[in-house]
Amino acid sequence: MELNQRGYAGWLNWQLQPELIDDSICDSMLSQYPTLSLTAYEIAQGYFGTGGGPLGTHWGMAQELRNARLTRAIHSKRQLFERVIEFWTDHFNATQDLGSWQRAFRTVADREVFRQHALGNFRDLLMANAKSAEMLRYLDNVSNVAGAPNENYAREVLELHTLGVDGGYNENDVRELARCFTGWSIHSTTTETIWGDFRFKQWDHDPGSKQVLGMTIPGGGVEEAESVIDFIAVHPSTARFLAEKMFRFFLRYEPTTEMVDEGAAAFLSNNGEIKDLLLVVLDEKWVGRVDPLGDPKLKRPMHLALSLVRSLGDATRLLDPVGIDTTLVSLGHRSYNWPDPDGYPDALDTWGANVLPRWNLAHDICQNTMNGLDTPSWMIGQLLGWPSDDQLADAINRHLFNGYMSRKDLQALRAYISGSPLRSMSLRAEAYAMAACSPSFQFA
Repeated sequence: MELNQRGYAGWLNWQLQPELIDDSICDSMLSQYPTLSLTAYEIAQGYFGTGGGPLGTHWGMAQELRNARLTRAIHSKRQLFERVIEFWTDHFNATQDLGSWQRAFRTVADREVFRQHALGNFRDLLMANAKSAEMLRYLDNVSNVAGAPNENYAREVLELHTLGVDGGYNENDVRELARCFTGWSIHSTTTETIWGDFRFKQWDHDPGSKQVLGMTIPGGGVEEAESVIDFIAVHPSTARFLAEKMFRFFLRYEPTTEMVDEGAAAFLSNNGEIKDLLLVVLDEKWVGRVDPLGDPKLKRPMHLALSLVRSLGDATRLLDPVGIDTTLVSLGHRSYNWPDPDGYPDALDTWGANVLPRWNLAHDICQNTMNGLDTPSWMIGQLLGWPSDDQLADAINRHLFNGYMSRKDLQALRAYISGSPLRSMSLRAEAYAMAACSPSFQFA
């Protein structure tokens, strides 16, 4: 509706100003998850301890964040904002599944790193992530000290967060950058209100000068690594790496050189403003050139589930997101659960082999057997405008595909409907599920 009213360019500009979008309905749904607004210290006091704390368990606290992501993805009017946060969460991946500390830090990072900087300046996002307890602990920089440098974060910030594996750095740059990051740590006492806040330990810092990416970094303190972050945040290799990755996330597996060139130029033209890159990636000319039938991109499992739920609109009610979350475990796409620092892959080979569980997902949602969702079959009939059996396939095509279901898939759906022993409400729900199992819906 908003897209039709505003036009594509107007809709895009509207979505890129999420702070101006009234999202009070979704916010009221999120009020059932009190941990979203807590500090790390407050989480520790309320949820840590053998068997949990006075307010619950740390795994229950982690579930709240996953539930919140699914609730926002279904009900928030700030849809682009949520997709961009998902992109950055994968880009700076740090699994939630490493115990109570990491679960607390994940909740804080979602609020204070990604939600605060997702559409701002990339340098600010990169710096906030580098100083977050989540990343400092996940990639072991809390144990990076003079005389025994830990290279994990230094390597990943170059390879995965900025320049890319072919971005022009070498092993010596990794070693020297690790020396710059010595002493970057956190306040580590859970009984202190500043637990998890950034802390620079001068006594653990290597005071010597360093050589990083052709630059001489004079010995000093926290400003050494900060100066490198400033440099790599707007490096041309970073611009190209981010542009290609963002095009892949939103539009197609293999972005063209023209796409990457234009995106990188926009990113560099205004000192790394994320919105400038997004305006290019989601420019109508590039979106219009994507052929979902000729050059399809398989929906990742979470996108598959949520796009189906959203397509049902008022025909389904989200009672508890835990059912979708549990299903995503079996599909390998549970939020914040990827163990490696590269984030969930955006590749056909990763998601294309698990076909039967994807079909089962669609049927469970439409047949009202998904835990936490209420999808009465008669509501699907109402959603489609009560078509007759011989009009059912065309009604689904209009509603679910805006008339663009492939001819092959539409013919298969018609054949299924005409040969089905089901009738009335059951047939409508089953046919809707079958359409959601088709390549036209599984790919986007």
